[in-house]
Amino acid sequence: NNDAARRLLLEAIKTVESISDEFDKTKGFLLLSITCDQVDDLQRTPLLLSSVKALNSVNSPTTPRDQTLYQEYVRNLDSTGYQVVKGFKKLTTKDENAAISLINQIHTADLRTLALIGVLSGLDDLLAETVRVGVNR
Repeated sequence: NNDAARRLLLEAIKTVESISDEFDKTKGFLLLSITCDQVDDLQRTPLLLSSVKALNSVNSPTTPRDQTLYQEYVRNLDSTGYQVVKGFKKLTTKDENAAISLINQIHTADLRTLALIGVLSGLDDLLAETVRVGVNR
């Protein structure tokens, strides 16, 4: 049932919005953006934008002086980076201009690089699809 699925997606979005940890919020929005195409494909870009805003709200340690805090930050960046690649790859296969536009809004250089990797991977998929379609003609 599409209506029930849309209501469930909206409830999931509200739940993710209420998460206080910015890394968890980012991952939640990224996961929803990756899976939303089965329910509402138009939600993908706004969900990725919400993930970018949450990423930009993360307080990063300025120096690795406090090793525990810094290691936790790096670990969170690493686990979030994988989802960033997947989210931007998926968006690129649907709307490469929106994906490129969102990259410019990411403040963290490492995650911006990972978003670029996602875009390039998505463009590679688009190119492969174009070649495959051309061969089948």
